[in-house]
Amino acid sequence: AVKLELLINFILILQETAKFRILAMSATLDNPNDFAKWLRAELFQSNFRPVVLRETVFYRNQLFSFPDLKLIKEIKQVDDSPIIGLMLQRKKPLLVFVSTKKMTKTLSLSFSKVIQQKYKQEATEVLLQRRQQLLDKLQQKIQSVLNGVCQHSSD
Repeated sequence: AVKLELLINFILILQETAKFRILAMSATLDNPNDFAKWLRAELFQSNFRPVVLRETVFYRNQLFSFPDLKLIKEIKQVDDSPIIGLMLQRKKPLLVFVSTKKMTKTLSLSFSKVIQQKYKQEATEVLLQRRQQLLDKLQQKIQSVLNGVCQHSSD
């Protein structure tokens, strides 16, 4: 966060002499008014969501709705991780928030191992095509960054 802050301050100083614009977009920003003020920018906000946000809490191998905390289901533990069990049971995208970078790396590695073991025999042409589509999307994002535009989204 400090590196980003230094970079933005550097850009703001340069902006006083050079003529260029900053476009910052975020889906998860706690203080957009403060951020816009800091960037000396106009703030545009939208609450549009193409998909309904459904929040749940996972605690002690149980999944609860949020904020009413009604039990949705029990989750079996897989490979020493109930979160992996949750991922395998859902068959839908799963967004997991963890508290440390180390935990993120550990979970990512565990997820990838389980997925490889579970689905290695299902490496069909369709799966290979989806992987290629993902690589194509990543290449487009890389090109965007090389052209000076950064963005982050859930797709």
